Amino acid sequence: MNYSRLFFSSILLSLMLLSPGCAPTEFKFVVSAAFGEYNVITQSVPMQEALDNPDLSSDTHQKLLWAQQVRDYAESQIGLKVGKSYRYYYDTSGKPAVYNLSASQKFTFDPYTWSFPIFGTFEYLGYFSQKLANEYMQQLKDENYDVVIYGAIAYSTSGVFSDPLYSSMIDLDYPLLTETIIHELTHSTVYKISDSEFNESVAQFVGQTGSLEFIKGVSGEESDLYKQAVSEAQDRALVNQFLAQVYDDLVGFYGRTDLTDDEKIQQREQIFQSERDRFKKDFLPALHDPDRFGGWGAVPTNNAWILLNHRYNRDTELFEKVLQAGNQDLPSAIEVFKQAEAADDSFQFLSDWLNAKQ
Repeated sequence: MNYSRLFFSSILLSLMLLSPGCAPTEFKFVVSAAFGEYNVITQSVPMQEALDNPDLSSDTHQKLLWAQQVRDYAESQIGLKVGKSYRYYYDTSGKPAVYNLSASQKFTFDPYTWSFPIFGTFEYLGYFSQKLANEYMQQLKDENYDVVIYGAIAYSTSGVFSDPLYSSMIDLDYPLLTETIIHELTHSTVYKISDSEFNESVAQFVGQTGSLEFIKGVSGEESDLYKQAVSEAQDRALVNQFLAQVYDDLVGFYGRTDLTDDEKIQQREQIFQSERDRFKKDFLPALHDPDRFGGWGAVPTNNAWILLNHRYNRDTELFEKVLQAGNQDLPSAIEVFKQAEAADDSFQFLSDWLNAKQ
């Protein structure tokens, strides 16, 4: 129960520090987050207890065992701070772990942000209550923002608490389950307050890289599982390349000074449609699994949706170059990422670090 007291003390302090004019939606979020996390903490069961459940399916049993292997690998081989995370299991009752919501201006990539004392500024909120998330989504839409909301299968408290394995993760295939666990554990090791793009991009890179290394080590380079993992990674890289180009093209369009904000909103659909057509022509035929990844070409006319992908995949070539500079040693690369965490501009730090290596 010490965790519960710590959590509620933090939430209480946040509520005390919120200004008297704090929006009701923010107040509702903080209270919902407190009770939601309390429920996760108190309802999670030790992993062994979950494994001993006679009603557990064979597939779930195997994935729980796999998750323990991944956790141990992340700690012993990658050097991530694991603590007691993923030593517990939480049943989400068929629901996502949380409902993530983010928003953006329609005429520019200017994310809506939320700031909380102690915890910093965020470009997204994770709601335990779908009802509250939908209510806030409608409020932001009424204020003329682009909004995206989706069910997240997992989330990290960045080392504050012992994050459990959520039942919502069990439906993932083995490569993506592995990547998700390492991604979330990375947040406990490399985390910069008020920098969502750096945090998520680093975690995405470490998750993808660590997943491939783990599967190669336990299954072998010639195994079907490793080949599947590589194919999935190649497809995601191709899709991310496409979405990065969409982002860059729209940045150029939104930067035009000969158009008003209203004209940009009216004309942006032409850009989005052009990008959809380009995906079908140039990218879809190159995918290993177009049925699985082809849907990413149905780009919605929504800046928040584009920013969501950008947030998780910004400047991935920088992280890859840091890894290469350290002879493909992921723990060494993570040490550099931790140094970048302390810099004012973490991405610029990585660029400067690479230039100094040349």
